[in-house]
Formats: sequence, C-alpha cells, structure tokens
Amino acid sequence: MTKLQWVSPIPGRTKLNLDAARQVVMSPLFRYGALVTVLYLILVVAFPLPRYAAQGQLYDLKSLTQESSWFAWLYALLILALFGLHWLAWHSIESRCDSRQPESTRSLGIVLAFAALFALLLMWLYPINAIDLFQYFFRSRIYVVYHANPFAAAPMQFHDDPYRYTVGEWADVGSLYGPGWELLAAGAAWLTRGRFIPNVLVLKGASAVFYLGSVLLVSSTLRRVAPERWIAGTLLLAWNPLVLLEWVGNGHSDVVMMFFVLLGVWLWARQRHVWVLPALVMAALVKGIAAITIPLFALAIWLGEPRLLVRLRWLGLSLLVSVGLAMALCLPFGPPWQNMGQVVGKTTADYGFSVSALLVLVLRQVIDVSTGRFLALPAETREMLLICVYIVPRWLALAALYVRQLVMVWRKKQDPIAGSTEALFACALLVPSYRIWYPSWSMALAALRPGGRRCLRTGTACLTAELSVLIYDSTAKRSFGIGCPALWHISNVAWRF
Repeated sequence: MTKLQWVSPIPGRTKLNLDAARQVVMSPLFRYGALVTVLYLILVVAFPLPRYAAQGQLYDLKSLTQESSWFAWLYALLILALFGLHWLAWHSIESRCDSRQPESTRSLGIVLAFAALFALLLMWLYPINAIDLFQYFFRSRIYVVYHANPFAAAPMQFHDDPYRYTVGEWADVGSLYGPGWELLAAGAAWLTRGRFIPNVLVLKGASAVFYLGSVLLVSSTLRRVAPERWIAGTLLLAWNPLVLLEWVGNGHSDVVMMFFVLLGVWLWARQRHVWVLPALVMAALVKGIAAITIPLFALAIWLGEPRLLVRLRWLGLSLLVSVGLAMALCLPFGPPWQNMGQVVGKTTADYGFSVSALLVLVLRQVIDVSTGRFLALPAETREMLLICVYIVPRWLALAALYVRQLVMVWRKKQDPIAGSTEALFACALLVPSYRIWYPSWSMALAALRPGGRRCLRTGTACLTAELSVLIYDSTAKRSFGIGCPALWHISNVAWRF
C-alpha cells in the first residue's frame, strides 16, 4: 500500500508563514507588548470587577488595599513600569515605521492586536480610581426603570432602590453629562434589564469599543497627514497607560467624547467639512468640555475656502445638521435649555482638585483660617475674596489662552488640531475640579503630532496624574516620605509648561 504524504499546495508557503511569525515574536515591540499584558493581568487578578462589584459597597484604591504602605510602593512601581514600557515601545519604532516601509503593516498589526488584548483584559478590572462607572449605571436606571429625567431627578430621591449606594457622594445632584451619553447609558440599562454586573460590563465593553475606534481613527488620520509617524502616533495613544486605565479600566465617558472629537479630526483631514461640526457637536453632547474644539475647526474651515458662497453653504448645512442632531438627543429629556443650564451650573460652581485651586490653599495658609481672623470678615467680603483670588484669575487665564489659540489658527500659524490640543490641556489645568483622567483629552490629539515638546508635556502629565492617586492617606504619605507630595508638585509644574 502506498503511504500517503501531505504536500503543501504552495511550496514554500509554510516556511514563509513560520518565518513571519518568528519575526513578529522576536521583535522588540512584541516583547514590550507581552510584558505590558502581564502587568495588566496582575491588576485584573488583584482587583476583579465581578468579585468586588457583587459585594454591595463601593471601593477605591485606599479601601481595596486597606491603606497598605507596601502596596503603595508596588502600585507606584507598576505604574512606572507601564509608562516605561510604553516609552520603550514608542522609542523602538519612532520615526522608523511609516506607511512607505514594508514592515509597517506588521508593526501596526502588533500595536492593534495588543491594544485589543489590553482592552479585553481591562474590561474585567474593578474601577479602582473612580466610581463614575457606577454613577452611569444608576442614572441610567433613573431613566429606564423609573422613567424620570436624570438631569432633574437626583439619585437620593430613589432611596428605596437597592443600588442607590453606587452614586456615593453624588446622591444629591442630577446628571453632569450630556444627553448623548445618557442615551448611550440608557441603552446599556435597557439591554441588560437594569441588572448591576451585566449592565456595568456592557458599559465597560462600550468603553473598550470606543477606545479601539479612537485608536483606529488616529491611525487612519496619521496615515494621511503624517505617514512618517504613522505607527509611532498610533502606539502613543493605543498603549498609553493612563488612557487604558481610565478609558477602559475605569470606564469613563471621556472615551466616547474623544472618539467623536477624533472623528471630527478624521473628517477634517479628508476634506469632508460638512460633517466636521456635527461630529464635534456630538462630542459636546456627550461631555460639554468638547465644545471648545468647535470654534477652532470652524475658523480653520472658513479660512480654508476662499469663495464666500461655498463658505456660507458649508456653514448653513453644518449648522442645520448640528442643530437637528442636538435637538434629537435633547428632546427625550425635556427642554434642552433647562437641562443644559443645570449641567453648566453644577459643573462650574465650586473649586475642587484643580491646579488653580492651589491659590485658595495658599491663601488659607497665609491668612490662617484657624485663628479666626479671616472668619471675622463679613460673608460678602469673604465671597468676594474667593472670587477675586480663585474664580476670576482662572477664567481670565483660560479665556486668554483660548483667544491665543484662535488667533494662531486665524493667522495660520497652527492647525486646529494643535489649537484644540492646547485648549483641552488648558481646560484640564483650569477647570473647577481636576481629575486624573483629564490629561487623556489632550493625549488623544497629541498622538496626531507625535514627538516634540507637546507630546513630552502631555505624557508627563499622564504619568504624574496616575501616580498622584498614591496621596490617598497618611499611611502612604509616611511610607513615601516626601515622595508623594513631590510627585504632586511635579505634576503641577508639568501642567504649567
């Protein structure tokens, strides 16, 4: 009997595939991605979402670690390792893999494959640095289960709901987000019938999808506007630890906002100007801070077309689509001017953790409130001092920085991408309440201009923002000595420059 023997239908194909796979595995980029995967896996195993979410109470990094000083060191080393590997991976391909080189497709495949793997892993991470994800869940219940307006109804009104604890200290205020986000969250609640863990997992899954969509938009835009930095810029966003931990790990709505901002940039780069403003308006309907990008792109498009008739036609169509989109998303919640007025009022009221709030802290130290000298002044005088020292300088500085960006776009000294990057960076610095995920706003746009001072500044802000969570209790302060306060001040200096 003749022995059967398999013969490859295409000679050399098997050997070629093996060689290609060997090249991928042996590349430095693959090794860095594998190490990052291990670090994220350690986080997920230590803080799994299903386990802690099922325990009927809220946790943060402080309570999860029981204020352990040794964990503060371990967490700091893990964050430093993640950012260090991110830098090494970026440096290994920076300026070496553009769209005209044959290895670019392989490198891009590695970057995107690991980005998808990171997102899949972090979907199962308990949000260790913020409870916003659980707030999204409960506010969607207000709309889907109780058929109430999440902008007008505070969670404390539903005191009999078994999940009311998930909103934490935000029980007395309505939604701080736009109708675009509230409708998306309501869709997740409707899909899961309001069940807690499935609902939260769907929200995190949506965050992962929008994160991957943002990465693809950055990659596609770079291939057109900066092919020499195509892979490096894609990796800069896709593997950024703050972006991954905050957008996917903590499931913040900022990922949806920045997806639509990047969609507007992608449309602008392809000269599809009619749809640029609607995309940016959609971003603002998710989270209002994105509205600052609209005038910059509108000005650039207006100046880029020399014919007045074409300008007017573009503006009319863009406004028509944008207003129609805004009305369609706002009307399910009632009069938009009423709901949006509440959102603006709630988000611009008090000072919190912003860098500009340091002025208030310094004033308190100088005047020494504990002695009662400051309290002896009339209440109106104290309020006026607060306005003069904190509120007025903050808004004046923000207005001056924003006008400068508009002038530079008008004079064609920079494009709206750079202007929006600087504007979002300034907003993260000067908004009433700083949060550690705010650097991701400018990071998403800085990835479109990889390299240079702007990227270094934004990357430093991302690093120090993630490390700043270690200032969470006196135990960590004692363990780190002057380390934690020093990191906070380094973060402040990084933001100023």
